[in-house]
Amino acid sequence: MVVRMIKLMGIVTVLLTATLAPAQGPIPIIDVFATAGSCRATVGQGSVLHAGAGGYLVSTDVTDPASTELLATTWFGTQVQDVALIENGDRVLVAVALGNQGLSLVDVTDPAHPERLGDLADGEAWKLVWTASRLYVAAALGGVNVVDISDPDEPRITGNIPVRPAHSPRSLAGGTGRLFVAALDDSLEVYTLAEPDQPTRLGGARGGSYVALDCNGPLLAALTSDGLQLIDSSNFNGLPLLAEWSSNGENSLPLSVLLDGDRAWVADYREGLHLIDISDPTLPESVDLYPVPNGQPWSVGKVNGLLALGTNDAGVVLVDVEDDTIVEQGRVTDPCPSSMSLIAAGEGRLAGAGYHHSFVSLPSPPGDQATGQLTLADMSIEVCGFDGDLAVLGCWMDDYPYSRMVVIDAADPANPQVLHSGHGLPTGMNCNSQKAVVEGNTAYIVNNGLRVYDLTDIDPTFGPVDVGGYGMLQNLGDFELVGPDRLCIWRADQDALLMLDRTSLWNMTVIETLPVSVSPSAMYAHEDLFFVAAGPNILIFDIADPTASHLVGELSVGDFPKDLVATEDGLWVALGGGGLQVWNLDDVTSPRLAAAITDQGRIDALTVSGDHVVASAPHRGLLWLGGLVTDAPDLAPVAASLAQNQPNPFNPSTSISYTMPRDGMVRLTVHDLRGRLVRTLVNGSRAEGRQTAVWNGRNEAGAAVASGVYVYRLQAGGETLSRSMSLIK
Repeated sequence: MVVRMIKLMGIVTVLLTATLAPAQGPIPIIDVFATAGSCRATVGQGSVLHAGAGGYLVSTDVTDPASTELLATTWFGTQVQDVALIENGDRVLVAVALGNQGLSLVDVTDPAHPERLGDLADGEAWKLVWTASRLYVAAALGGVNVVDISDPDEPRITGNIPVRPAHSPRSLAGGTGRLFVAALDDSLEVYTLAEPDQPTRLGGARGGSYVALDCNGPLLAALTSDGLQLIDSSNFNGLPLLAEWSSNGENSLPLSVLLDGDRAWVADYREGLHLIDISDPTLPESVDLYPVPNGQPWSVGKVNGLLALGTNDAGVVLVDVEDDTIVEQGRVTDPCPSSMSLIAAGEGRLAGAGYHHSFVSLPSPPGDQATGQLTLADMSIEVCGFDGDLAVLGCWMDDYPYSRMVVIDAADPANPQVLHSGHGLPTGMNCNSQKAVVEGNTAYIVNNGLRVYDLTDIDPTFGPVDVGGYGMLQNLGDFELVGPDRLCIWRADQDALLMLDRTSLWNMTVIETLPVSVSPSAMYAHEDLFFVAAGPNILIFDIADPTASHLVGELSVGDFPKDLVATEDGLWVALGGGGLQVWNLDDVTSPRLAAAITDQGRIDALTVSGDHVVASAPHRGLLWLGGLVTDAPDLAPVAASLAQNQPNPFNPSTSISYTMPRDGMVRLTVHDLRGRLVRTLVNGSRAEGRQTAVWNGRNEAGAAVASGVYVYRLQAGGETLSRSMSLIK
């Protein structure tokens, strides 16, 4: 695999340009446009910064903060929640918390060539602390797990601080021989680590909605939703409060704290980075505030003598202090959308947009051609329509009670420009955005009903001309253009899916009502077929006769689809956390599952661009997918898949669904966090397709088990898959 770093128009991107191996089935991944992502944690290794960004661990040389050098990326398939640096003999490791996917260890001894080692899927991992030669892991309802990594290829749980009702751990901090645990019930506790595998409670206090902790000697910093508490941690009886600090901002949202000698740093998502003088911990004083341009701070760490501020959509910002003033020194990545969950294609290019203010225009597939990026301050993008030169966005204004329609000129792909932003317009231009489609110079958008706009000549003050629509001020939902003269739209006030004649844009009329009673989560028209995602089922209509559409097929995908597209290869279905499925439609009356991708994280959106289907994987980037390989029998068949149990958490029972690619032997078991078998749910032959088993919260002996986190494990087709679930009583 060849890895190139391209910096065009201030965007740093990693392009994986070699042909990648098929992922969980015969679907070749042609190319990847990888985005930096939401940076929730950073850790420094000398002059190297390791940042948990989206679904990656990004390793960067920051020797020169004004010109950083990307060294390597490690992909995990889900949002990185926290990282911790561990010096383990002559090896340097980074522990990576992956939420409900557990824990992973990466060898970064040579940071330019990281090696992913062992994973620990037994239990969740949200926050990490390395102290007393052990890794302490906040595991939500699983309490705090003690993990021995003496063999980093096989990390194992050697102890646990059990969870109490409403006492799920939210943050951790380590001191000399001590562990501090802040929980959701507003309690703060300290444990001695004299026996690292068996932490013993020394004392505690109750005093705030804690979101983050840090410890430096006897001083403990506890960040709450109201501000910062400075605590004397040497007094275990009550953990006496020394002082409190608050920014006094009405909209403050503090998320991370770092103690640094006589200074404390607080990352506030809405306000920026606060510098606080704590030379006298009983009298903390504000020194400076740095509002991060185009970014919302999420985490704060240190690297090479600098502060590393992880942000939601501006990469990692490196800062220093000069004369009590915070000064930005550089950035690891320039602004790039953390989650391009909205994508649309046109004329060999692709438009990507996300919920964090960014619009990107790029070639399709990506290459050395120009890539342009536009940041829309104070706007969160909800919908995106694109047709090569023009894009229409529905944007939620941070300080306005309605959405606005934004029109972008992308004719120069390296320099997209806003033609119109909807400011100061009458209420007809407010749009409660559900979907936007651009067809040539015509834009369709749900906007107090379905509105149609002519984009030929746009007045900079009044915007595009309204040239038609349907259902003014009515409760409409998703819609899809069907051929050159029809449009299908969901009308929520009638619980009806309507097929409209759009020959006259000012007088759209209902041709027929399709027999769909559930609000569609996605729709797609392809030649004479129309696909409607209604709940976990996809209905297939023959629409060759404009006045007599009829149902010809149906398939079940086991979850609510996020998006659909159809090509000559079949029907492509984005299932969010369930990945991607492709269904063969040679016989539309009996579709069959042909292929799947389950190892690229969430897949939320799809579009067709030339000969490729492009999939948006929020923690991975954009995936250009080739057609199905039908003449290569040596390729791996579709893999088994294991869904998240429903409901979760549960009491007293829960359903566990899994999909078999073919008939075969199955073993589905439930284990506790120490790996001990609790219950065998399935052990025998099962048929191809989706199967469901129910666990009633009892062990093999029929006795009810205790509340806590359990792991269910599927063994099928030579694979082993596992997930965690929570039983609450």
